[in-house]
Amino acid sequence: MLGALTDGNAMTAGEVASATGLPTATVSTTLSRLAKSGEVLKAERGYRLPAQSQTDGSAAPNADTD
Repeated sequence: MLGALTDGNAMTAGEVASATGLPTATVSTTLSRLAKSGEVLKAERGYRLPAQSQTDGSAAPNADTD
């Protein structure tokens, strides 16, 4: 489900459901829960991933490299 949001554009629950093949009700409930936990952000129209997501496994900008 989060993979559908990786292009940076906000998507509605219906759009995510169409992209993933999951039921709209399931997507809507899950996105709402993810928004409450901060894993996705509620956009003006739909949901999107936070701008500075660390899901790619890269080190944080201030990580100690010693």
